Amino acid sequence: MPPVPLGEHMPMVSSMDVHVMPVGHPLPSVARQPDTQDRLVGDRMIGYLSHLMGDQREARRHLERMVDLYETPVIGAQIIRFVFDQRSMAECFLARILWLQGSADKAMGHVKGIVDRAATGNDVLSLCQALVQAGCSVAFLVGDLTAAERYVTMLLDWSARQALDFWRTFGRSFQGVLLLRQGNTEAGLAQLGTALGELRDIQFGVLYGVFLSEFASGLGRAGRIAEGLAAVDEALARSERNDERWYAPELLRTKGELVLRQPSSHAWRDAEHCFLESLDWSRRQETAAWELRTAVSLGTLWRDQNRAGDARDLIAGSYARFTEGFDTADLQAARQLLNELASSDQ
Repeated sequence: MPPVPLGEHMPMVSSMDVHVMPVGHPLPSVARQPDTQDRLVGDRMIGYLSHLMGDQREARRHLERMVDLYETPVIGAQIIRFVFDQRSMAECFLARILWLQGSADKAMGHVKGIVDRAATGNDVLSLCQALVQAGCSVAFLVGDLTAAERYVTMLLDWSARQALDFWRTFGRSFQGVLLLRQGNTEAGLAQLGTALGELRDIQFGVLYGVFLSEFASGLGRAGRIAEGLAAVDEALARSERNDERWYAPELLRTKGELVLRQPSSHAWRDAEHCFLESLDWSRRQETAAWELRTAVSLGTLWRDQNRAGDARDLIAGSYARFTEGFDTADLQAARQLLNELASSDQ
């Protein structure tokens, strides 16, 4: 089968089973089989695609049903039909959805369980999958750099030990993100830039937009605004082309932050447009985590434009939706800004 260019739609069922299916494509035949377990695997596939396309409520419904009812086979055809543990894969995406919907503590609890179970088994491929799709991904979303460093180290160690170059590329990508988040901008950009090139070479697009967004943010911090905007625009174009909407609010927020760094008298208006579009997407997808993160960006802009009251109302409304995760980076940033706005009123 000839390689598919990075960013183009790829077949639904593959060795990794984490590709994007075009809208309108018929469901895989496995979802139409009478066997209960096959139908539940179909639930996982539908849940995963719904997650990528931005319908988190529908995705969670399918994934939770699969996790609740699926029985992991010990013998039989499903052992050789699927490369990865099916329940573990469903739980990976469920953990991401939990964070998106505002349950960071539950998400990290799921992640620990998924990774611990995979690590105690003898299935290195499923462990690498769990580390990429849940361990590293969710830790960075939550902002837990201690956990992120632990999971990145595990991924690099296991992929190197087993000579799994495919997974090691993801490990190096996450390592670049870690360096950027730790403030080592020059080394992080070099590492992540190289890893992005490797992802292009293997023509694999899943999580590519996430890494590209992190790369764009790093470029902005390095003062390379035009390059950062080009990177985030590439990610947005890919999101639009593939209907891969789940990360669109963060891409738009990132673009807004980059636009603000431009020396232009109307930069704040263009940034505000990006933030408002990000808010619209996050609310349509009912993703409280994206909404709060963008509310802080937009609220900061409004504060600087002497609209402190609007900023306070916006952030307070988003913050009030949360019932957990108050020690996470995003909620701490929101609370700090709310306190600053309250102080300015006195």
